[in-house]
Parts: sequence; C-alpha cells; structure tokens
Amino acid sequence: MPALTEPMLDKLATEVVENYFTTNVPLTESVVKVAERENLNPEHIKRLVEATNNMTFLRKFSAAEPGADRMVDFETADASSAIQRMLDAAKDLMAAMPEGPEGGCPMDDLPMTREGAPEPLPEAEPEATEEPKVNGQAMIMKLRKTGALLQEKHYQKRVELTERLQKLATVFTRANGPSFELFEKDAFYHWGSRAAPCLQVLRATLRKPAAEYNHGALTKVARVVDASSPEMREFIAMVKCSNEIANLQFALEKSASYLKQLEQ
Repeated sequence: MPALTEPMLDKLATEVVENYFTTNVPLTESVVKVAERENLNPEHIKRLVEATNNMTFLRKFSAAEPGADRMVDFETADASSAIQRMLDAAKDLMAAMPEGPEGGCPMDDLPMTREGAPEPLPEAEPEATEEPKVNGQAMIMKLRKTGALLQEKHYQKRVELTERLQKLATVFTRANGPSFELFEKDAFYHWGSRAAPCLQVLRATLRKPAAEYNHGALTKVARVVDASSPEMREFIAMVKCSNEIANLQFALEKSASYLKQLEQ
C-alpha cells in the first residue's frame, strides 16, 4: 500500500472502531488485523492508531452523560504493540517456511531394483525451492524498512522526551514555581511505580539525590491530586513518551534479531 489517503484512513479507523463497539474487539487487535490485510507500514499504523483513538474518544464522549465530570475511559490502541505483534507474526511465518526440498533418502542412495536397470535420470531442481529464497529476500527488505522507520521514530521520541523533561524541570526552578516535592508525592500517589523512573530522571535533572518510593506507605493517607494541572499534564505526557521509547527499543531489538536470522 504505497499511500494512505485521508478517506482510506477514515474508512480503516471506522472499521476498527466499529469492531470495538459492536463485538468488543480490543482496538490494538483490530489495528493489527487491518494493518496486515492492507500491508500498512509503521508510519501508516501510527496514523491509523491516532485516528482510531480520536474517533473512539469522541464517540464515547458524545455518549456519556452530560455534565462537567463526563469521564471517558477505554484501552487505547497502541502503535508500538501493533508493530510488535506484526513482527512476531512475521517471525512465525518465516519459521514455517521450508528451507529446501523435503527430507528423505536421496535418489542416488536408493538401491537398484534389478540388474541392468537404466540409471535414474538426474533429479530436477524443484522450482518450489526458489520460493523460500524469494519470500526470504522480500521479508529481509521489509524488516530493513521497518527497522529504519522504527529507528527514526525512536529518535524522534527521545528528542520529545528530552524537551518535555527540560520544560518540566524549568517550572520547578522558577523563583515562584510550584514545589517539586509536593508534585512528586502527587505524581507517585496517583501513578504509582509507573511514575517512578521519570521522577528519578526529573530529580537528577534538578540535581536532587535519588529517592526511594514506597507507594503502600504513601497511600495510607488519602490525598487529592489535581491531575489537570499543567505540570501534571506535562508529566503524564512524559511518562507516555518514555513508555513508547521502551516499546520502540524492544521492537527494534526484535526486528534486528529476526533480520540477523534471515541473513545468516
């Protein structure tokens, strides 16, 4: 699929969302099926995931009870997870490919059935043996392209994470800025262990010593967390970005591993 037009993107996203609402199929699972059928590349998958999540959010939001506290909760589609599933499927497909002619005793090793029998004709090279090479080469090219796209996305996300980290750190270095320690407690109270790695990086950026977090002890005392504050929204975006980087790194390693196996 050389290009993904906006009408086609809207059609595919609608299909994924309909599967979610009518048959309760997880969004990521439907994205994978559509991507495999349409031969989408990683950039196409990213666009499809964004369109799918936006469409699902709007549909759920419009169906929620009117009011200021309308909540929209659903498991969003994840591009990195979809790409990883497709890479795993590619590996299974390659593993099922035959490596050559079927096993068995070669013709030259068979005994003659009677004296004077004509020599057997030389065994013709089966045409089917060329097919795995063609498929294997095509898969190599596809994995190389996927790896390049993943690498570019990985770089972009690392740049984004650095920018978000610097932006958030600047907020806590202002003379009249919010207290980092209070923010840290709110973030860890609300997000638990998922927040810890990014909080530690933020601490290091602010030249503060590493901290030991105990979510059980912190949650013994109830606290109200304003998850809509600018600092918290930026931190949430930072955590999501960090998770995407981890998923992309895993996908890159898996892709490189599959490519190495094919090229051997």
